[in-house]
Amino acid sequence: MKICIMAFDGLEYTLVKRYKMILRSLAQRRFGKYPSNLNLNSVQLWSMFLTGKSVVEEDDFVYKRKYASVVPHAIRKYFRVISKKFPWLVLRPPKVKGNTIFDLAKKPLPYNVFCYNETKESFEYRVKNSLTRTLDLPLEERRKIVQGRVKVERKLFNNFLKLLKERDWDLAMFYARFIDDAGHLVCRSIGETLKYHIIADKWVRELKEILDNETLLLVVSDHGILYGKHTPYAFYSVNKDIELKVNSICDFYEVIKSLLNQ
Repeated sequence: MKICIMAFDGLEYTLVKRYKMILRSLAQRRFGKYPSNLNLNSVQLWSMFLTGKSVVEEDDFVYKRKYASVVPHAIRKYFRVISKKFPWLVLRPPKVKGNTIFDLAKKPLPYNVFCYNETKESFEYRVKNSLTRTLDLPLEERRKIVQGRVKVERKLFNNFLKLLKERDWDLAMFYARFIDDAGHLVCRSIGETLKYHIIADKWVRELKEILDNETLLLVVSDHGILYGKHTPYAFYSVNKDIELKVNSICDFYEVIKSLLNQ
């Protein structure tokens, strides 16, 4: 079975359930929630999704300095200064170690997958506009940052749609984080949060229009977000009438393995 995964960081289950008549593409044939661990960050959670490992040490996925092994020790302190002011110039995105769900597939098509092959555009925008840099900015500036994130990911999503049409694949995946960014930076009401879920719903609808009827579409999040805070559960939905037993984000690895073999 072919599988396409649409991953949204921070997609909120209770919102989809409450407004499922509006969010029809997100609320597929079957949808539900599973527990999320608030003590883990998105790097750990998505690494667990990719590897199926129940325990992921954060130290394995911390940002690496691109030039640490070649720059003489005497001038490394200057790189530390640069990395604080311009981190996107000297850091590289986290990348999971070991085998992943893409090693289960014969023709994988991962594109902009967090902790795997995040694009340069996504990584640089994310680091330039990290929460530590932006949370204290005026509201209008934060809104512009979120709009910029949507614009960057919309361009990347268009590329993903094009690849789906052009390539031969059996497991494809795309990752977007604009819901989580918006949740932290600008969304302080249900209406504001719903606005970004409607954008996500439109993207999934576009995705469905190009997938054939035999392809399984899995929409998944690592946690939810309401009123600027993560919620202790995450969302999933599928376009086929299949049972999913998921008690942790790492359980999807075995689910995907089983479905690929069908």
